[in-house]
Amino acid sequence: MRLEMIENESTFFVLGAINKNTVLYFKNKLEYWLEKHKTLVLNLDKVTEIDIFGMEALDYFILKAAHLNKKILLLGLSYETSEYN
Repeated sequence: MRLEMIENESTFFVLGAINKNTVLYFKNKLEYWLEKHKTLVLNLDKVTEIDIFGMEALDYFILKAAHLNKKILLLGLSYETSEYN
C-alpha cells in the first residue's frame, strides 16, 4: 500500500502503510518537516500498517527531535488489536 503525508494547519496527516517499502519516503518527509518546525504533530489515525522499519523510523525521529530541542506529538484515535496463538 502506498503512503501519503499531508500538511494541514500545522498537523501532518499520515495515510497508508509505514513499512520497508515506504519508510524512505516517510523519513525524507519527516526530516524536511523537522527542519522547518519546532513542533511536529503527526496524526497517525489513517495509518494501516507499521512494521519494524516504520517503528524504528518513529523512534529515530523522536530521539532526534529531543536532541534538537523540538517536539513530536503522535496522535491516533482508532486502533485494532490482533490476537496471536
